[in-house]
Amino acid sequence: MGYEKLSGELQIFRNGTESIGIRPKNSEKTEECGTVTVKEFFGNIIDGPICNKLNMNEITFLDLAYCNLRDLPIPWLIPNLKHLGLSHNKFVKVPACLYSSLRYLESLDLSHNKIDHFDMEPECLRHIRKLKLNNNELKSLPEWLLIFRCTNLEELNFSSNKADHYKYYKNSYNLNIMQLRKLKLRNCHLRDSDYGLLKCFGKLEYLDISNKHKNTVNRLHEVDDLFVRPKWQQLKVLKMNHLSLSIFPEGIAWLETLTELHINNNSISWLSDGMEFMVNLEVLDVSHNVLVAIPAVIGKLEGLAVILAQSNYIDTVPDFSSMPSLRVLDLYNNILEEVSFNSEKIESIDLESNYLNTADFTQYESYAMKKGTLRKNYKNTSNRYDGPVPKRRESFNSSGCITNNTSSSLYSDDEETESTETFNRIELDETENWDSPAKPFTKNPAIDSEDEEWKGYEGTSEREPQVRKDKVYVADEDWMFEDADGFI
Repeated sequence: MGYEKLSGELQIFRNGTESIGIRPKNSEKTEECGTVTVKEFFGNIIDGPICNKLNMNEITFLDLAYCNLRDLPIPWLIPNLKHLGLSHNKFVKVPACLYSSLRYLESLDLSHNKIDHFDMEPECLRHIRKLKLNNNELKSLPEWLLIFRCTNLEELNFSSNKADHYKYYKNSYNLNIMQLRKLKLRNCHLRDSDYGLLKCFGKLEYLDISNKHKNTVNRLHEVDDLFVRPKWQQLKVLKMNHLSLSIFPEGIAWLETLTELHINNNSISWLSDGMEFMVNLEVLDVSHNVLVAIPAVIGKLEGLAVILAQSNYIDTVPDFSSMPSLRVLDLYNNILEEVSFNSEKIESIDLESNYLNTADFTQYESYAMKKGTLRKNYKNTSNRYDGPVPKRRESFNSSGCITNNTSSSLYSDDEETESTETFNRIELDETENWDSPAKPFTKNPAIDSEDEEWKGYEGTSEREPQVRKDKVYVADEDWMFEDADGFI
């Protein structure tokens, strides 16, 4: 029947008063009206209802994730289905039933399969609102997406596929009525030539073009071109993580509607001074870069509530105590010697692994609780350690400002190596005697004078010299006497 070994149990539940849903058991706590195994579902649903309360015409939600499915044998028996989840199965092609039935589907999840093409238009083309095709082997966006046939589509996830082009139909009338609001294109071979597709959706609110971890699948170089005359009118969330960016794109500062900016795990050393125009910004994530400072203009963003800037080289920050909306502040693993913040308004904070000692804070118990809240609510914080950077010690003053203290407090080497996120700091060797004479330089005997001589070129990349040919002079004595008679 198109499947191998089916596993797990399905929970039948009431989805409102007039509809029924079926999902893997224990995925959510709802009012349960029956439980059946996946095998029983496929074996018995044709003959009749699974339980007395089940009516096939009332089923609107069906989730068959992690069922080892290769085909879908009976979906045409569920005419009013609106949500179909088929993620994490073994599909190599789109189930045929999507081309012949399931006309009223509004949400389709085919993620985490092995589908390599989706060329035919599905029957639900005019009703589909949410489509997840991520983590497949698709070599291009479906053609009916590139010509904007699904005008009601609001959310598309095409991440982690193998597309070789994103050539769309620029003159399509449907482009003006597209409802796309959320677009995820992570790890899907984006190039600079694909900016046109990214910029053409006027109602886009969420755009994610990041790479996953340290992969460089999306290779974007002229990133500033992405922000030249885009049609976005209400973009709110922008994610550009792991793109190997070395310069902060200045065009981002002109996106006044932006509320969240995630640009972590790059090589950015400075933020644009024009960020004071981002008046609606609420979340700023610049963690894991090489920032040396957070500019003072950030302090002018009255609505900024979350600043994530861990694992940088930041030594200068604005006065955070003057920011009325700031609730989350993560400056873990930097080189700060002084930080000012409002301890009453801050709900989550982490200032460990800096050139300051949080143990000297007069309200350390409150700080420790808020630090624990931050590490609990945010990812990749389990390997953090507490305490200042070794061989430095600082303290908080009574106003909540952390200042440097001249006394020294050493952290053991074992505690320092526990963190996987901490940068390697260069420390002076206290055992080194600067008054002792310099150690004699010992030359490697394998290197002789011929090795040190520079030949004027390296390798085989030297261009061949062009041969200059001498011009051949041809004598024509007749021209000397052409006008001779006129001068006599």
